[in-house]
Amino acid sequence: MSTQRSTTNNSCQQDAEFAPVTSTMTDQIHNAWLHAVLDVLEGLHHTCPSCKNGEVKAVFFGDQQSRRGYILAWCDRCNTGIHISRAKANKNVHIESRDPDNPLHKQIPNFRPIF
Repeated sequence: MSTQRSTTNNSCQQDAEFAPVTSTMTDQIHNAWLHAVLDVLEGLHHTCPSCKNGEVKAVFFGDQQSRRGYILAWCDRCNTGIHISRAKANKNVHIESRDPDNPLHKQIPNFRPIF
C-alpha cells in the first residue's frame, strides 16, 4: 500500500509517494542483520538480509584481553551494512586489532548503514 504525502521544504511543496516503513519492518531488518553478523563471526556464510543476493562479511575489532570492541559488517554486493559498538566476542571469534594503522581498516568498504 502506498500513501501520498505532501511536504513543504523551504517554501517548496512536493508530493511524495512512498510505502510506509513500520517499526516492525525496521525490527525485522535489524534482527536479520544481527543474526547474519553472528553467523559470519562464527565462521558461517550468510546471505545479505537486505538484497538477498550478496554475502555478508564481518570483522570484529577490539581488545584481545577484554574481548570487547566493535563489529563492522557489510554486504559484498549491495554495499549495505551495520556498525555494532560495545560488543563482546565469544572465545571462538577472531579479534582484529583496532589500531588505526591496521591495514584491514582500509579493505573495508565505505558501506551504507541499514538505518
